[in-house]
Formats: sequence, C-alpha cells, structure tokens
Amino acid sequence: MRVLGINALFHDPAAALVMDGRIVAATEEERFSRRKHGKRPVPFSAWELPELSARWCLEQAGLAPSELDAVAYSYDPDLARPADRLGLNDPWDHLRQEYARRAPEFLAEALPGLDPAKVRFVPHHVAHAASAGQASPYPDCAVLVLDGRGECGSHLAGRYANRELTVLGSQSLPDSMGLFYEDLTQHLGFLRSSDEFKVMALASYGTPRFLDRLRELPERPPVIVTDNASGDGTAAAVRRGFPEVLLLEPGTNLGAVGRNLAVRHVRTPYVAFCDDDTWWEPGSLRRAADLLDAGRRLAAVTARIVVEPDGGEDLVVKELRESPLTGPDDLPGPALGSFLAAATVLRVDAFRAAGGFHPGLWLGGEEELLATDLLRQGWWLNYAEELTVHHQASLLRDSGAQDPRAAQHAVVHLAAPPAAVGAAAYGPSGAHGPPGRGLGPRVRARGGRTALGAAAALARTAGDRTPDRPAGTRPALVARTSVRRMRVRPRLRGHGGRGRCIRSAALGMVDVFGQDAAGW
Repeated sequence: MRVLGINALFHDPAAALVMDGRIVAATEEERFSRRKHGKRPVPFSAWELPELSARWCLEQAGLAPSELDAVAYSYDPDLARPADRLGLNDPWDHLRQEYARRAPEFLAEALPGLDPAKVRFVPHHVAHAASAGQASPYPDCAVLVLDGRGECGSHLAGRYANRELTVLGSQSLPDSMGLFYEDLTQHLGFLRSSDEFKVMALASYGTPRFLDRLRELPERPPVIVTDNASGDGTAAAVRRGFPEVLLLEPGTNLGAVGRNLAVRHVRTPYVAFCDDDTWWEPGSLRRAADLLDAGRRLAAVTARIVVEPDGGEDLVVKELRESPLTGPDDLPGPALGSFLAAATVLRVDAFRAAGGFHPGLWLGGEEELLATDLLRQGWWLNYAEELTVHHQASLLRDSGAQDPRAAQHAVVHLAAPPAAVGAAAYGPSGAHGPPGRGLGPRVRARGGRTALGAAAALARTAGDRTPDRPAGTRPALVARTSVRRMRVRPRLRGHGGRGRCIRSAALGMVDVFGQDAAGW
C-alpha cells in the first residue's frame, strides 16, 4: 500500500509518503520554496499545495504519481460548516472550503499522472491523531489532539487499539485553546497562525520580577522557590540567575500546597509568604520576628499592603485595621480571624501543627480554613501596621474583569467575625480533617491555569547578633508566585457578616462546592 499524505489547507504545507506501514519520506514545503511556513496563513492561500515536497517524497521511493494507491488530504470539507454558524469571525473561510473540495483536481494537475479519484479526505484531527498513534511503537495507546481548529472542532481525545482509532470526545468550535493562543500572538504584534513559536520562545527569556528584591533584603533571607509545573521558563530563569536559591520542582501544579512543600525545607522558627507579584519592604521581616518573639501565643502577623506603582493602600487594609475582634492586651495590633498569605509571617511550629494549607482546596479558601484551625488550637492572628508588603499585579495575568481587591474585601468579613474568639475557645484541637468526598477534583477543575508557586524562607539563627539586638530568632519567608485565584471569596460574603461565627467561612465554601457541611 503506497499512500501520499498531504497537509495544505491552513498553514505549513507538507507531504509524507508511507509504504506498507513504513514512513519512507516526509518534509515541509518551506525547505524547498525557502518561504517561512511555506505560505501565508490566510484563506486566499488555501489553494497552495506542497508540490515540491510531494515530488521529492515520490523521488525518494522511485515512484510515479500514477503508482500511488491513495492520496490522503488532511481535511474533510463535507464535515465543515459555515464559519458564522461555528461562531467564528472568519468571513473568507468559505474560500478554504471551496479550495478543499477542489483539492483532488489541484493535486492531479500538480502531479501529472495522478488519478483524482484516489484522493481521500481525512478528518483533520483524525490525521493529527494518526501522526502520533500510528507512528507509536505501541499498538494500543491514548491520543490527545489540542489544536486551533479543524472542520468544526478544536480538540479530539481517543484511543488506539490494534491500530484502530476510537474517538472518545471532542470540543466544538468556537471554543479553542489554539485559537486563543493565536489571539494572544496577534495581540503581541506577531502574525497569528504563524508566529506562535516566537511567543513560546520569548517566554523562556522571562525572569522572576521580584525575586531579586527578596535576595537584597537587609535580613539576607535564604530563598526557596516551588515551581508549580510552570511552562514559561521560570525554573530555568531561577537556576540561571539565582544560583543561591533552593528550587523545588514537584512536577505538578500543587496550588497553595506548594507553600507546604517549601515549609518542609524551612529550618527557622518563622516563615513569611509572598507571591510572584509581591515583595516585603526592607526591615519588615526583622520587625515581624520581633513581634513573634514577644507574643508567645501569636501565630501570624499580617502586614499593610501597598499597591504599586501608585503607592496607595489596598482596600483590604482598612478592613484589617478596623477589625472588630478583641484580643489580649499584649497583641501588637487588631486581632484577626483569617489572613492574606502573601502578606503574612507565621510561626512555623503552629503552621505545621495545623496541617498547613489543605490540598483539597488547591486555591481559594485555603487561608480561611488554616486560620480556623489555628484559632481552634488557641493561637492568635494579628494585623501589624508597621509591617509593609508591596503588591504590583501582573498586567497580563490579572484582568480588570476580576478586581483582586474585591475578592480580598470579602475575606475580611470572614476574617473578623465577633464570635471567632468563642469558636476558637472550645473547638477541638488538631489539624483539619479531610474535606467532603470529591471536593479535591471538583475544586481543581475550577482552578486556573499552570502556575508557579514560589516560597522564600528567611531566618535569623539563634547566634545572629547585632549591636542593638540580643541573640534571638527571626521569621522565615515563604513566597508563592503566579498562581491565579479562583473566584470563591466574593461568594462567601453572603454567608457571614461580622455578626456570625467563624464557621461562616466553612459554610460559605460548602455552598460554593456543593459539599455536605458534615464533611467539614
């Protein structure tokens, strides 16, 4: 069986020759025409075929076009629908469909001797799947196609068994991660459906924006970075530019639990968190250590948050400052019922005893649950005006449609309920139990995209002495980067104002995720 494969309709025209199940020759048209990508990725070029590539493949096997048993064209126009019915803004797409229908005649003209009746249309994503599944050394395997578009879909999931493909699922247009990436490429000033490789390459040249600020703090903290399976070259950038940093690579996106992994490596009594878009003001970590040294039942101190580049206070600061909770007279500031991880220094022993951030929540609500556990164990949480964290949100990652400050504002209502002290006083001690059955996968399905978690650990050893300070302990800093929050917190507002018990945080999350309250 001698089959010539042709890819031509969208971009990167190419040809491949398969004889009796073996790949004899395969190449792209750009190698012969010297035109990058072979042609322009527009409907008006859909008629252009990989003529030079096809001839070269036949020459490698010593075949004439008339000796082919079949020609496989990687698009089936009979499966396509008009672009407007698919929800696509592509007014000239009908040209592609017309050129695809006429492909047998075009190929017969380009390859004299070829019978047009031997041309077979192959569904686009089936062709993609075959390029992997049929070439695999395994007769049985799974295949996953994530594309821009085919005839009327953007995704195919299937299984090969004895070299036969069974399609298990697909995604209809206009939903398409590939087309979304094309939009991003065009937004950055590049040619869509052509220059995506440039955007991918540019990502590897990125550097952590504020990691150098942590390294240059006067406390000279050792830094730990947990890479939550990022795909933008962050891990390589950390290794290249920050050799003194301890880089942890779990190989998967752990969400908030990435902080737990970093805390395992902390050898200091206190730990502070920050994200990839936050950094601590010089001197704040030393002052946080002083406060925790003095407050033996103090588990956490949360800093004032300054939004950059304007330098104004985050809206959440007013709520923290005016928390209605009361606590012991020796607290350095208002008592809280929860905290914002990226602006908080915690006592490591208390963090570990409470179980850290629960893996079932991944991202969203994890701070509230940990805060509840700390309070139930008799610890206090505190806002400290003299500590400062700077926050400069990513313009690419944080859209105006989701105001991060609005999400934080809802946390404060849960962070400062008047009945929190009572809830902490007689609640059972110990780390939190498992969430309701099935909570983990359901939450992860709502999560955002890959993300980066970073943790920085900073500490003073007991032997660190300065002229104005006796030997003592200092906090450790943990930072998490590039993990986008789920919109959980705004929905919690309806479940608890300041007159409700701190259980309202758990009840709010039960409502969001549909879990039985007994699971908490």
